[in-house]
Amino acid sequence: MFASLNNPNAYKKFEKVVSSDHIDVVSVDIFDTLLFRTTCPEYLRFEKMAELWLKKLKAESACVKMSIDDITSLRVFAAMAAYRNTKDFNGIREAQHNEILKIVCENLQLSHEWISTFAEEELTYEKSVLFVNPLLLNILKSARNKGKRVIGISDMYLSSNKIEDLLNDNLGGFQLDALYSSADFGVGKSSGDLYQRVKKIEMVDYDKIAHCGDNYFSDFVRSNELGINSVYVPRPLMWRFIHKVRLVAYLIKHRKVRLR
Repeated sequence: MFASLNNPNAYKKFEKVVSSDHIDVVSVDIFDTLLFRTTCPEYLRFEKMAELWLKKLKAESACVKMSIDDITSLRVFAAMAAYRNTKDFNGIREAQHNEILKIVCENLQLSHEWISTFAEEELTYEKSVLFVNPLLLNILKSARNKGKRVIGISDMYLSSNKIEDLLNDNLGGFQLDALYSSADFGVGKSSGDLYQRVKKIEMVDYDKIAHCGDNYFSDFVRSNELGINSVYVPRPLMWRFIHKVRLVAYLIKHRKVRLR
């Protein structure tokens, strides 16, 4: 139930900004903004993915003597390692999905041919749990009808092609004019560098862009510093509370944190 709750006042504000004749480009964050997740925290999502991986490995008779918990921990470790291994750009590191899965395969002593299999399983799982934000989608459709460009900007290890695949499953035929992922450029929103790349490619001034997202710093503070007309659209307080409770419960269950 709480996964579907929204912040209507924030979206009304964004709709007002978007409707201005001064705005030429309407930009949105993707995950937990245009595409919603349930209150399932990242660790639990990785656990579900690990189950799918293990099932696939057994079906292919691959000899992997690891539990679901082990593979979940490996997926978390691989992401951390992939980010550490990337080049630091203005204090920010951006990893790619294939690099994360490459580390997973190497630790499982599997050939790199499994990278595409694991990637497909992860995307299949994501498609099963993601759902569109109807309020925001209607705003984007209205903007498109008024001749404005509609784009997505995401700080994510998934490439724009993979994110587009997830969007196509949820937007009911509506397509963004362009999609920019930090995985493709090696720079992110939090440093401001991804916004700079978008500005250059879109050939538009910052003050003619309207943007919204759920991350207070990268989607709101940083973009506003550049002159973008940004609106902060966080998930509701109850959603964030339940998400945090589920995360803490998982960490305690798996002894990743201790209660004093």
